[in-house]
Amino acid sequence: MKWKVMPIIMIVLMLLSSTRAYATWSIVAVDPVTGEVGSAGASYTPAVWVIVGLAPGHGVMVAQAETNEAARVQGVKMLMEGVAPQAIIDEITSEDFDPRAAYQQYGIVSLDGEKAAYTGNACTEWAVHRTDENVTVQGNILADKEEVDKVMEAFQKAKDQGLPLKECLLKALEAGASAGGDARAGDAKAMTAYLVVSKPSDEPNTASFGIIIPPQKKGINPVETLRTRYELLKGQDHLVKFPKMNMVWLIFVGIPVMVGLLISVPLLICRSTVSRKYLLRNAVITTFAPVVNYGILLMIARMMHWIIPFYGMYSWMVPVAIAIISLIFHSSIQLVKYMLCRRYRSGNKLNN
Repeated sequence: MKWKVMPIIMIVLMLLSSTRAYATWSIVAVDPVTGEVGSAGASYTPAVWVIVGLAPGHGVMVAQAETNEAARVQGVKMLMEGVAPQAIIDEITSEDFDPRAAYQQYGIVSLDGEKAAYTGNACTEWAVHRTDENVTVQGNILADKEEVDKVMEAFQKAKDQGLPLKECLLKALEAGASAGGDARAGDAKAMTAYLVVSKPSDEPNTASFGIIIPPQKKGINPVETLRTRYELLKGQDHLVKFPKMNMVWLIFVGIPVMVGLLISVPLLICRSTVSRKYLLRNAVITTFAPVVNYGILLMIARMMHWIIPFYGMYSWMVPVAIAIISLIFHSSIQLVKYMLCRRYRSGNKLNN
């Protein structure tokens, strides 16, 4: 039973951990009066919120298109140190830091009024960014080349009306959906969406108010779902904390290893009916199979940018492919364990 559940767990974790927001429209902005920083975004990917980096009291950024995780982490660190947005862009798009910077897209705003944005020349059209006072808007693989402009206009209009930052961000996101959203999503406009706002007193990568909309059913617009949730929660804090990478590694690798050990150790203790040699083999297989599986699937996810045109047209096939590969791998592990068990039993019969 445990091994039947493991593939499902690994599929879910891989989908959430390896998602790259290839097609996204997003906005980052700050409010110098309240000291709030925030962002909103939507995409036809299973976890668009991986793009955002929050530096409360300092600024906010998004790292999208290929979504370089290292760049997002470095950007937040530099924002917390008071480095200017343009200097951050220069750092994370340098050849030494990221040889594939041409495939990345960034938007960064700091509370001192500085902002910077970047769209690599290899990003898939429509890909463009806009900047204005205390705000940047960026998008790629958009349904309409004017979408980013409409997002910016909606934000500025809401801002002129004196609306709070979170409402301005949501109205901007809605304008992007109305303008066409993600080119691959059709009437749904996107698959997932998010809205996050941090107060100056918040910890890094923590939002006092945050709403994350997971993958929706076919035809459901996650931005509309976000608006519905927002109306229920807008009068209160709604804490969202994004995990640090060491916590991600603990979940994706450490926990499966520990599960393997917990399964194997009791068997080693009760070794009266099975040889120690067989049980040691079983322990090794059970312990390290999830790690090997994670490595294989992560390699596949990293290879996706080589086939981005195909991936863009048939993105629904990606989770299916990962699920099939995961199930095949775990079935193979079960087969190896079965063969080891049969070999052990055959040896016992011959000895008897």
